[in-house]
Amino acid sequence: MLMQLHHQYKDGHTDFCAQRDVDTISDIEVFAAGTMRHHPLPADAVWMACTKGSKYFVRGMDSDRLAQAVELLKRLMFTVHTAHLDMGGKHRYSLTPASWPVIAEIQSWLYELEG
Repeated sequence: MLMQLHHQYKDGHTDFCAQRDVDTISDIEVFAAGTMRHHPLPADAVWMACTKGSKYFVRGMDSDRLAQAVELLKRLMFTVHTAHLDMGGKHRYSLTPASWPVIAEIQSWLYELEG
């Protein structure tokens, strides 16, 4: 079973600390001990353990999904127009008509990712 350990704060937000595939109580004990050593518990937090079914479970991207995301962002980057150059570095950019199909594809991709 895939398990994660997080720091959980009173306001409900969590900070991801570690993830490991565990099968036995012994695996969980070793995982917890190592995580607690490497990620000390802040004074205003408690430990939270969760598995895949939890709303707190942090889902990462596999390398194929990450490559898709990078490709979509590169395509979007080539459709952005520099609208104003500023000597202070506060440049202004705008989307071009070619941006909108890429944005629609990104929205679709994000919807599938949430799936």
